[in-house]
Amino acid sequence: MQAPEVCHEQPYDQSADVWSMGVIFLHLLTLRVPNSQALFRGNIPDLVHLERKHGADACSCVRSMLQVEAPRRASPEHILKEVRQAKARRAAFSAGDGGNYILSPLYSGFI
Repeated sequence: MQAPEVCHEQPYDQSADVWSMGVIFLHLLTLRVPNSQALFRGNIPDLVHLERKHGADACSCVRSMLQVEAPRRASPEHILKEVRQAKARRAAFSAGDGGNYILSPLYSGFI
């Protein structure tokens, strides 16, 4: 799915790729094709349900990737930083409770 600026034939940069990656992640998390009109309005469907199922880290990452205004969208560097921080939190939490904390599959294999 193309980023809003691409659909409106406006100049774009790598943040358009970040949008597309966010759409793919949302599709993987929901197992449904996202509604482009809803996303263009800034409405990410089932966000509360996704947070309960996949955790706040996964939702925060997807939300930062699907910002309608390109300058507000997360950079690839920021996304990688978020993933590293989430993995560090998971490791710290797991060390304290015997490993019962599960982070979303969205992050597996990233780093």
